[in-house]
Amino acid sequence: MSAELCGYIRHAKIPFGRPDRCGVRRSWLWTLGLVLGILFSRAATAQGDPLDEFLTGMRTLSGTFEQAILDAEEQQVDSSAGQFWIERPGHLRWVYQEPYEQLLVVDGERAWTYDPDLEQVVVRDIDPGSAGPAVLLLFGKSNIDQQYQVERVSAIDGSRTRYRLTPRDTDREFVYLDISFLEGRLESLVMRDSLQQTTRIRFFDLRQNQPLAADLFQFTPPPDTDVIFQ
Repeated sequence: MSAELCGYIRHAKIPFGRPDRCGVRRSWLWTLGLVLGILFSRAATAQGDPLDEFLTGMRTLSGTFEQAILDAEEQQVDSSAGQFWIERPGHLRWVYQEPYEQLLVVDGERAWTYDPDLEQVVVRDIDPGSAGPAVLLLFGKSNIDQQYQVERVSAIDGSRTRYRLTPRDTDREFVYLDISFLEGRLESLVMRDSLQQTTRIRFFDLRQNQPLAADLFQFTPPPDTDVIFQ
């Protein structure tokens, strides 16, 4: 499917294939840099706090995930699964494997969003010195408590702890972000974005501070791929 056709389908709101084919997932992938940056930027505060314990000393994180996207009426419009790898500072590889492939690579300087079916990659420059919240958070240079209200909510049985992050400035990529831990281990993320769309991600097989290959965070567009700079 061409980029021009994707643009037409989005504008005309014509259902073509999966609802996220022409940008829902791509939009989420860019916001993902912000969400994961939050997880890596919060400074430790109190001992025994699952979020702080998870982040203290974090260098790398990898695992698998299952994701669901819900519309404003809480109806599921997409589901997917894949793998991810993160290395501080500013390196990320997020791979959708089902139901079709899509890839986000952040190499420390640029974010590459690649769709092999469209034979297209969208590239965004990342400036670690800029003041943008996504960049500051991804590179761990922001005091998260100054930009977001962090509320801790524990389950009745005490085994699950949920945190809600709400932007203090309403002009942000998301309305709120919920981070849940089960018995001290990262369990899920739930994000409500500014379009009232909800993305839910559950994590599995997490591996922390294991060596990661450098080429995981490198991307070279295949031949005949359209490269779009934004």
